[in-house]
Amino acid sequence: MPRPPRSRIRRAQPPLTRATTFTDDGITLVVKESVTTTGRPFVLVPGIGVASRYFGPLAAALLTRGPVFVLELPGMGDAPEPRDPLPMERYGSLVARWLEASGITDAVLVGHSMGTQVVVEAALQHPAAVGHVVLIGSVTNPSEKSLPQQMLRLAQDSLRERPDVNWIVASDYLKCGPRWMLKQAPVMVAYPMLERAADLRMPVLAMRGEHDPICSEAWNRSIAAAVPNGSHHTLPGRAHVGMYVDAATPAAIIVRFAGIASGVDDTREAGADRGARLESQAEA
Repeated sequence: MPRPPRSRIRRAQPPLTRATTFTDDGITLVVKESVTTTGRPFVLVPGIGVASRYFGPLAAALLTRGPVFVLELPGMGDAPEPRDPLPMERYGSLVARWLEASGITDAVLVGHSMGTQVVVEAALQHPAAVGHVVLIGSVTNPSEKSLPQQMLRLAQDSLRERPDVNWIVASDYLKCGPRWMLKQAPVMVAYPMLERAADLRMPVLAMRGEHDPICSEAWNRSIAAAVPNGSHHTLPGRAHVGMYVDAATPAAIIVRFAGIASGVDDTREAGADRGARLESQAEA
Protein backbone atom coordinates (compact mmCIF):
# COMPACT_ATOMS: atom_id res chain seq x y z
CA MET A 1 0.00 0.00 0.00
CA PRO A 2 1.54 3.36 -0.98
CA ARG A 3 2.04 5.80 1.85
CA PRO A 4 -0.31 8.80 1.54
CA PRO A 5 1.05 12.36 1.51
CA ARG A 6 2.56 13.50 4.82
CA SER A 7 0.12 16.39 5.04
CA ARG A 8 -2.78 13.98 5.07
CA ILE A 9 -1.25 11.93 7.85
CA ARG A 10 -0.70 15.08 9.90
CA ARG A 11 -4.34 16.07 9.58
CA ALA A 12 -5.34 12.64 10.88
CA GLN A 13 -3.78 13.25 14.29
CA PRO A 14 -6.37 13.75 17.04
CA PRO A 15 -6.57 17.19 18.67
CA LEU A 16 -6.09 15.56 22.05
CA THR A 17 -3.81 17.08 24.63
CA ARG A 18 -3.49 14.44 27.32
CA ALA A 19 -3.24 10.66 27.61
CA THR A 20 -4.19 8.80 30.76
CA THR A 21 -4.74 5.17 31.67
CA PHE A 22 -7.42 3.42 33.66
CA THR A 23 -6.91 -0.10 35.00
CA ASP A 24 -9.63 -2.32 36.37
CA ASP A 25 -8.78 -5.80 37.66
CA GLY A 26 -5.62 -5.94 35.56
CA ILE A 27 -7.19 -4.71 32.30
CA THR A 28 -6.03 -1.30 31.06
CA LEU A 29 -7.81 1.32 28.98
CA VAL A 30 -5.95 4.27 27.41
CA VAL A 31 -7.83 7.57 27.27
CA LYS A 32 -6.78 10.33 24.84
CA GLU A 33 -8.55 13.48 25.90
CA SER A 34 -8.93 17.20 25.43
CA VAL A 35 -10.72 18.86 28.31
CA THR A 36 -10.15 22.50 27.42
CA THR A 37 -13.81 23.08 26.61
CA THR A 38 -16.99 22.97 28.65
CA GLY A 39 -20.26 21.29 27.77
CA ARG A 40 -21.58 17.77 27.26
CA PRO A 41 -18.78 15.19 27.15
CA PHE A 42 -18.30 13.08 24.03
CA VAL A 43 -16.77 9.61 24.47
CA LEU A 44 -15.53 8.01 21.23
CA VAL A 45 -14.84 4.27 21.07
CA PRO A 46 -12.94 2.85 18.05
CA GLY A 47 -13.40 -0.51 16.39
CA ILE A 48 -11.31 -3.66 16.49
CA GLY A 49 -7.58 -3.22 15.97
CA VAL A 50 -7.57 0.55 15.61
CA ALA A 51 -6.44 3.38 17.87
CA SER A 52 -7.62 6.94 18.36
CA ARG A 53 -6.18 8.44 15.15
CA TYR A 54 -9.08 7.85 12.77
CA PHE A 55 -11.37 9.69 15.19
CA GLY A 56 -9.13 12.78 14.96
CA PRO A 57 -11.26 14.87 12.56
CA LEU A 58 -14.51 14.03 14.37
CA ALA A 59 -12.92 14.81 17.73
CA ALA A 60 -11.78 18.20 16.43
CA ALA A 61 -15.27 18.98 15.14
CA LEU A 62 -16.95 17.98 18.40
CA LEU A 63 -14.55 19.98 20.58
CA THR A 64 -16.48 23.14 19.81
CA ARG A 65 -19.39 21.66 21.79
CA GLY A 66 -17.76 19.87 24.69
CA PRO A 67 -14.78 17.88 25.98
CA VAL A 68 -13.81 14.82 23.94
CA PHE A 69 -12.42 11.53 25.22
CA VAL A 70 -11.19 8.92 22.71
CA LEU A 71 -10.64 5.48 24.18
CA GLU A 72 -8.07 2.92 23.11
CA LEU A 73 -9.37 -0.49 24.06
CA PRO A 74 -7.22 -3.24 25.61
CA GLY A 75 -4.80 -4.67 23.05
CA MET A 76 -5.29 -1.76 20.65
CA GLY A 77 -3.40 1.47 20.15
CA ASP A 78 -1.24 2.11 23.22
CA ALA A 79 -3.29 -0.11 25.54
CA PRO A 80 -1.52 -3.30 26.65
CA GLU A 81 -2.80 -6.62 25.38
CA PRO A 82 -4.60 -8.83 27.91
CA ARG A 83 -3.62 -12.47 28.16
CA ASP A 84 -7.00 -13.76 26.98
CA PRO A 85 -9.68 -12.38 24.65
CA LEU A 86 -12.33 -10.35 26.42
CA PRO A 87 -16.08 -10.86 26.18
CA MET A 88 -17.89 -7.75 25.00
CA GLU A 89 -19.50 -7.42 28.42
CA ARG A 90 -16.00 -7.03 29.91
CA TYR A 91 -15.12 -4.27 27.47
CA GLY A 92 -18.37 -2.59 28.43
CA SER A 93 -17.77 -2.92 32.16
CA LEU A 94 -14.28 -1.45 31.76
CA VAL A 95 -15.68 1.62 30.01
CA ALA A 96 -18.57 1.85 32.47
CA ARG A 97 -16.22 1.78 35.46
CA TRP A 98 -14.00 4.41 33.84
CA LEU A 99 -17.06 6.64 33.33
CA GLU A 100 -17.99 6.20 36.97
CA ALA A 101 -14.45 6.78 38.25
CA SER A 102 -14.10 9.89 36.07
CA GLY A 103 -17.36 11.37 37.30
CA ILE A 104 -18.63 11.73 33.73
CA THR A 105 -22.40 12.15 33.39
CA ASP A 106 -24.84 12.86 30.56
CA ALA A 107 -22.23 11.66 28.07
CA VAL A 108 -22.75 11.20 24.35
CA LEU A 109 -21.24 7.77 23.66
CA VAL A 110 -20.10 7.33 20.06
CA GLY A 111 -18.96 3.89 18.92
CA HIS A 112 -17.65 2.79 15.54
CA SER A 113 -17.67 -0.78 14.20
CA MET A 114 -16.80 -3.08 17.15
CA GLY A 115 -16.87 0.06 19.29
CA THR A 116 -20.65 0.12 18.83
CA GLN A 117 -20.86 -3.14 20.77
CA VAL A 118 -18.68 -1.74 23.55
CA VAL A 119 -20.80 1.41 23.72
CA VAL A 120 -24.00 -0.63 23.98
CA GLU A 121 -22.58 -2.68 26.84
CA ALA A 122 -21.25 0.38 28.67
CA ALA A 123 -24.60 2.17 28.35
CA LEU A 124 -26.46 -0.89 29.64
CA GLN A 125 -24.12 -1.31 32.60
CA HIS A 126 -23.93 2.36 33.62
CA PRO A 127 -26.98 4.13 32.14
CA ALA A 128 -26.81 6.95 34.68
CA ALA A 129 -23.67 8.28 32.95
CA VAL A 130 -25.09 8.21 29.42
CA GLY A 131 -27.45 10.68 27.81
CA HIS A 132 -27.30 9.63 24.15
CA VAL A 133 -25.76 6.78 22.14
CA VAL A 134 -24.47 7.01 18.56
CA LEU A 135 -23.63 3.80 16.68
CA ILE A 136 -21.57 4.28 13.48
CA GLY A 137 -21.14 1.31 11.15
CA SER A 138 -22.54 -1.23 13.59
CA VAL A 139 -21.45 -4.86 13.55
CA THR A 140 -22.21 -7.68 13.11
CA ASN A 141 -24.99 -8.10 10.55
CA PRO A 142 -26.81 -11.29 11.66
CA SER A 143 -27.11 -12.44 8.04
CA GLU A 144 -23.29 -12.45 7.77
CA LYS A 145 -22.19 -13.85 11.11
CA SER A 146 -18.99 -15.58 10.08
CA LEU A 147 -15.39 -14.44 10.19
CA PRO A 148 -14.74 -15.16 6.47
CA GLN A 149 -17.77 -13.07 5.49
CA GLN A 150 -16.61 -10.19 7.66
CA MET A 151 -13.09 -10.37 6.23
CA LEU A 152 -14.56 -10.22 2.73
CA ARG A 153 -16.63 -7.18 3.66
CA LEU A 154 -13.57 -5.50 5.16
CA ALA A 155 -11.63 -6.10 1.94
CA GLN A 156 -14.50 -4.65 -0.08
CA ASP A 157 -14.57 -1.61 2.17
CA SER A 158 -10.85 -0.96 1.67
CA LEU A 159 -11.59 -0.40 -2.04
CA ARG A 160 -14.09 2.32 -1.13
CA GLU A 161 -12.09 4.24 1.47
CA ARG A 162 -9.63 7.07 0.83
CA PRO A 163 -5.92 6.13 0.78
CA ASP A 164 -5.22 8.05 3.99
CA VAL A 165 -8.02 6.18 5.78
CA ASN A 166 -6.64 2.84 4.59
CA TRP A 167 -3.16 3.87 5.74
CA ILE A 168 -4.35 4.74 9.25
CA VAL A 169 -6.38 1.54 9.61
CA ALA A 170 -3.67 -0.73 8.16
CA SER A 171 -0.89 0.76 10.31
CA ASP A 172 -3.07 0.45 13.41
CA TYR A 173 -3.81 -3.18 12.53
CA LEU A 174 -0.07 -3.85 12.26
CA LYS A 175 0.54 -2.25 15.65
CA CYS A 176 -2.26 -4.28 17.22
CA GLY A 177 -1.01 -7.44 15.55
CA PRO A 178 -2.90 -10.31 13.92
CA ARG A 179 -2.74 -12.52 17.01
CA TRP A 180 -4.91 -10.25 19.17
CA MET A 181 -7.27 -9.39 16.32
CA LEU A 182 -7.83 -13.06 15.50
CA LYS A 183 -8.44 -13.78 19.19
CA GLN A 184 -10.96 -10.97 19.54
CA ALA A 185 -12.73 -11.14 16.17
CA PRO A 186 -14.87 -14.23 16.98
CA VAL A 187 -16.21 -12.44 20.08
CA MET A 188 -17.21 -9.47 17.92
CA VAL A 189 -18.84 -11.64 15.25
CA ALA A 190 -20.87 -13.63 17.80
CA TYR A 191 -22.14 -10.62 19.78
CA PRO A 192 -25.98 -10.39 19.75
CA MET A 193 -26.16 -6.70 18.82
CA LEU A 194 -29.91 -6.44 18.19
CA GLU A 195 -30.90 -8.21 21.38
CA ARG A 196 -28.57 -6.13 23.54
CA ALA A 197 -29.34 -2.80 21.87
CA ALA A 198 -33.07 -3.42 22.35
CA ASP A 199 -32.55 -3.00 26.11
CA LEU A 200 -31.24 0.56 25.78
CA ARG A 201 -33.62 3.20 27.09
CA MET A 202 -31.73 6.36 26.15
CA PRO A 203 -32.01 7.84 22.61
CA VAL A 204 -29.93 5.93 20.05
CA LEU A 205 -28.82 7.07 16.59
CA ALA A 206 -27.67 4.37 14.15
CA MET A 207 -25.45 5.92 11.45
CA ARG A 208 -23.72 4.44 8.42
CA GLY A 209 -21.93 5.45 5.25
CA GLU A 210 -23.91 5.06 2.04
CA HIS A 211 -21.31 2.70 0.54
CA ASP A 212 -20.49 0.74 3.70
CA PRO A 213 -20.46 -2.99 2.81
CA ILE A 214 -20.08 -4.00 6.47
CA CYS A 215 -23.14 -2.16 7.81
CA SER A 216 -25.91 -2.34 5.20
CA GLU A 217 -28.86 0.04 5.07
CA ALA A 218 -31.26 -2.72 6.11
CA TRP A 219 -29.06 -3.74 9.04
CA ASN A 220 -28.66 -0.14 10.19
CA ARG A 221 -32.42 0.44 10.08
CA SER A 222 -33.08 -2.78 11.98
CA ILE A 223 -30.92 -1.53 14.85
CA ALA A 224 -32.86 1.73 15.02
CA ALA A 225 -36.14 -0.19 14.89
CA ALA A 226 -35.08 -2.50 17.73
CA VAL A 227 -34.39 0.37 20.12
CA PRO A 228 -37.37 1.98 21.90
CA ASN A 229 -36.03 5.47 21.13
CA GLY A 230 -34.09 4.77 17.94
CA SER A 231 -33.34 6.76 14.81
CA HIS A 232 -31.08 6.26 11.80
CA HIS A 233 -29.06 8.27 9.30
CA THR A 234 -27.05 7.48 6.17
CA LEU A 235 -24.04 9.63 5.26
CA PRO A 236 -24.01 10.09 1.46
CA GLY A 237 -20.94 9.01 -0.48
CA ARG A 238 -19.11 7.40 2.43
CA ALA A 239 -17.93 3.92 3.35
CA HIS A 240 -17.38 2.18 6.69
CA VAL A 241 -15.16 4.89 8.22
CA GLY A 242 -17.83 7.42 7.38
CA MET A 243 -17.02 9.83 10.19
CA TYR A 244 -13.51 10.62 8.89
CA VAL A 245 -14.17 12.50 5.65
CA ASP A 246 -15.65 15.99 6.13
CA ALA A 247 -16.11 15.24 9.82
CA ALA A 248 -18.06 18.46 10.35
CA THR A 249 -21.09 16.80 8.75
CA PRO A 250 -21.40 13.75 11.07
CA ALA A 251 -20.41 15.98 14.00
CA ALA A 252 -23.30 18.35 13.26
CA ILE A 253 -25.70 15.41 13.01
CA ILE A 254 -24.50 14.04 16.35
CA VAL A 255 -24.77 17.45 18.01
CA ARG A 256 -28.31 18.01 16.75
CA PHE A 257 -29.32 14.47 17.69
CA ALA A 258 -28.12 15.08 21.24
CA GLY A 259 -30.02 18.38 21.40
CA ILE A 260 -26.83 20.36 21.97
CA ALA A 261 -26.90 22.88 19.13
CA SER A 262 -30.06 24.62 20.31
CA GLY A 263 -29.38 24.00 23.96
CA VAL A 264 -32.63 22.02 24.15
CA ASP A 265 -32.51 18.29 24.67
CA ASP A 266 -35.27 17.50 22.17
CA THR A 267 -34.11 14.29 20.56
CA ARG A 268 -37.13 13.91 18.32
CA GLU A 269 -36.54 17.22 16.57
CA ALA A 270 -32.79 16.73 16.45
CA GLY A 271 -33.04 13.22 15.04
CA ALA A 272 -35.55 14.31 12.42
CA ASP A 273 -33.13 16.84 10.96
CA ARG A 274 -31.63 15.70 7.64
CA GLY A 275 -33.63 12.47 7.66
CA ALA A 276 -32.11 10.97 10.78
CA ARG A 277 -35.46 10.29 12.45
CA LEU A 278 -36.89 6.81 12.02
CA GLU A 279 -40.29 7.38 10.39
CA SER A 280 -41.86 4.18 11.63
CA GLN A 281 -40.99 0.74 12.89
CA ALA A 282 -42.44 -0.72 9.70
CA GLU A 283 -39.90 1.18 7.60
CA ALA A 284 -37.04 -1.00 8.82
